[in-house]
Amino acid sequence: MPEGAISEDLENLRRFQEYAYANAKMWYQCINGPLGREAKNGDVCLVVGCDKATSWGVASLPHTGKHSKLKFKPLDAQVSGSGSRGYTWEHSGTADVRNGPNQEEVDKLRREGPDDESANLDNYLNQCLFVRTLDLKLNADDWNKVKR
Repeated sequence: MPEGAISEDLENLRRFQEYAYANAKMWYQCINGPLGREAKNGDVCLVVGCDKATSWGVASLPHTGKHSKLKFKPLDAQVSGSGSRGYTWEHSGTADVRNGPNQEEVDKLRREGPDDESANLDNYLNQCLFVRTLDLKLNADDWNKVKR
């Protein structure tokens, strides 16, 4: 996360826990009934927080040696051709590397973004890196009723 990240969490978690407890059985009935899904007990989650950034990078090196090199570096805006700042991996040896957002995503934001020219689309905190959830699992009696 070369430009940092923000963390957002529900402030009143207890209230959401109580709400989920009161409604989880009905949610499973709707998901597996009218919606036609096949959720198993524990599959339904309520997102209660997330970490977001403007960009990200991840890499793995399966075999590291003396001469392996890995560096996450900014792209020159002129080189990327978009005027936006992106990032890339510079590496030697075998590495599996990814970074984002990809150029197509940034271009789409430019086309569909706000008309306000002062809006800086390069700084959208729209890359979700992690989510925190409440996993909803019913007791055996309630789950048996849902399955019927």
